[in-house]
Amino acid sequence: MSTLYGDGIIIDITAPNHGSILDITDLENTTDQNYTSSTTALQASWSGFSDNLSGIAAYEYGVGNESFTVNIKDWTIVPLDTLVFDDSFMLNNGNTYYVSVRAIDFVGNISNIISTNGIVADHEGPYGSLASDGDSLDIDRQNNTETYSGYWSTFSDDLSGLLSYEYALYNSTTSSYTTNWENSNIDTVVSITDLTLLPDNVYKLHIQGIDSVLNAGSILSSNGVLVDVSAPEEPQSLVGWFSKNRIYVTWEPNTEEDLAYYKVYAGTSLTNQNSIVDSYTHEAEAYLDEFSDSEIIYLNVTAVDIPGNESIVSNQVSGIPQAAKINKIIPDTSATLFKDQNQISIHFSQPLTNIGSTATNSIAYSAMNLETVYSESDTSIQISVTDPWASLDTVLFTLSGIVDWAGNTTDEKKFTFTTYLLGDYNQDFAIDVTDLSSFVSGWVNNDFSYELGPVTGTAPHFIPSRNEIYDLRDVMAFSRMWHYSHETNELPLLAFRADGPELSVTQDGHNIVVQLPDQASASHISIYYPKDSKTINGAGNAETEDRIHMSYKSEDEGIFISETAFFEFIKRKRN
Repeated sequence: MSTLYGDGIIIDITAPNHGSILDITDLENTTDQNYTSSTTALQASWSGFSDNLSGIAAYEYGVGNESFTVNIKDWTIVPLDTLVFDDSFMLNNGNTYYVSVRAIDFVGNISNIISTNGIVADHEGPYGSLASDGDSLDIDRQNNTETYSGYWSTFSDDLSGLLSYEYALYNSTTSSYTTNWENSNIDTVVSITDLTLLPDNVYKLHIQGIDSVLNAGSILSSNGVLVDVSAPEEPQSLVGWFSKNRIYVTWEPNTEEDLAYYKVYAGTSLTNQNSIVDSYTHEAEAYLDEFSDSEIIYLNVTAVDIPGNESIVSNQVSGIPQAAKINKIIPDTSATLFKDQNQISIHFSQPLTNIGSTATNSIAYSAMNLETVYSESDTSIQISVTDPWASLDTVLFTLSGIVDWAGNTTDEKKFTFTTYLLGDYNQDFAIDVTDLSSFVSGWVNNDFSYELGPVTGTAPHFIPSRNEIYDLRDVMAFSRMWHYSHETNELPLLAFRADGPELSVTQDGHNIVVQLPDQASASHISIYYPKDSKTINGAGNAETEDRIHMSYKSEDEGIFISETAFFEFIKRKRN
């Protein structure tokens, strides 16, 4: 019998030493990953396993929903690879998956299990809630066609976390993108330049959030901005009120839906005003301390819409910031007031809230009866004088206590009128044969516009109380005014055109007889005589059925005047 000896056998009852394991993805396969965007694949890599005896023969991996479990995928052998890629799964978003690995040596010893710390399936991108047009406040319109600005609130991501944003400008009018998608990193404000935006088109900002495993979230859109380059209409019917230390302007409101505000311009130049105040209503206080109460201030208004388009200027108003003053008086104070002109209009530079009191004083009256009302339409005080004007009177009007629209009280206002001369029908401030003829003609024709009496007072400042009756009181009033006129006025030589036959003038002793033709309606006879040696006496004033006769003699001047008007001729002429 022979003896045989083997080369020996090593008893190996020791399991391999375990190593370490990582969750990896296509994005990163060298460091441990916490999230994967894959819906089907799990990946892992391991290292550090060893066996000093029989050696490692193979590895097995499994997958579970907890560490060291394989309840999702049972142990599956792999050769000596230290990396596994398995796309046989249906991964659920938000679930955590654990890959476990063990080594088997050549005699079947199995190492301890190692397990990853888990990887979460992340299939959803970040989400946002608010995107706005504009650089700080949301806008609906803009007039810039070259630049767009937008911003958004920080996005949220429930799993792997926000990595960056991508944005693009979208034309919702044409349903097309104006720009390509760009990455803003984590900036939430963008300004896009070098654009050619189309007027009347609406542009929206589109934003996507990108998470750490490169999931792109849903597009968040702004509500859009309309490119509006059309200016509003200019404001209409600008009105300015001026007072001491105050200017108030108002106008009709614009109706544009995108109206933002109004700009008020003012200055001392007719053609160049500066913007002084913005108003969000159709009125404004427009006074500046630098304005002078002796300079005209010119104002106008423009309308500005939300995008910033500004209208052309409104109509212009102007005035002086001073207390109310009289702009004009109707009738003009340089004109004579006639008997029927009992209405006086005092026009002021601005509206009044209190017309105060009006008083009069004149040669004939200590005070006159008045009625005053305010006319808002033309900012005037209307004065109605209810007493008749006195003849050749000087009437002083005094207005006091006037308060303008701003609450400022004006200084006392005074103005003076001169009234007509009673009996002076042709308004030449002399009463002569022409007026005598008019008086007789009015009498004959019952035209009471020529009536004079009765009167009160003294010549020439008679106060008439006309009663539509021609009688001796009218003759007396005319006579006294005729004599006043001749006594106070210069007595010029009258020149008449030579018409008809020469008058018959004869002397009968001490009498001079002038024979008038039958067709004469009135006569004027002036006789100049040597005052140092002669004198002339007339028949005096006389009223008969056929005539009114007036005579006047000035011994100082050496002149005798006789004027007569004939009833009968006027009656014949009328008939």
